[in-house]
Amino acid sequence: MHRGTAYGYSLYSLDVRGAADLAAGRPATASSSETAAFTPDRAFDNNGTTRWSSDRTDDQWLQVDLGTVNTVSAATLVWEAAYARDYDLQVSTDGTTWTTVSQQRGRTTAGTDTLTFTPTDTRYVRMQGIHRGTAYGYSLCSLRLGN
Repeated sequence: MHRGTAYGYSLYSLDVRGAADLAAGRPATASSSETAAFTPDRAFDNNGTTRWSSDRTDDQWLQVDLGTVNTVSAATLVWEAAYARDYDLQVSTDGTTWTTVSQQRGRTTAGTDTLTFTPTDTRYVRMQGIHRGTAYGYSLCSLRLGN
């Protein structure tokens, strides 16, 4: 190797990033939104100060369209104070037929869920809320997907 100067090599910065979030900025839909301020896209906008929030009933869902089929094996859900007590993470290649890849039961507080599951080819990913953990709706600050 040739250094080019008598000073040797220097490195000003090294930026090491984790795997890309497959869901970031992708189109999102939901069974409901509490208000126009808490729409489904807010869970996929890479902004920790925004969120999606559903109506105040059980059995609500939030889904994202990855655009093409991708292999997904991990999800991170960041719950606001209105969290899901019980929910399923589901995948689909056509947006109609769903397969559950992770079941979460008995959550007692808001916070972050980091899920890993068998690598699965999918285009759509959905959080299917079953029971709310509070009197409010389901509220997700973010749902990130990786492989």
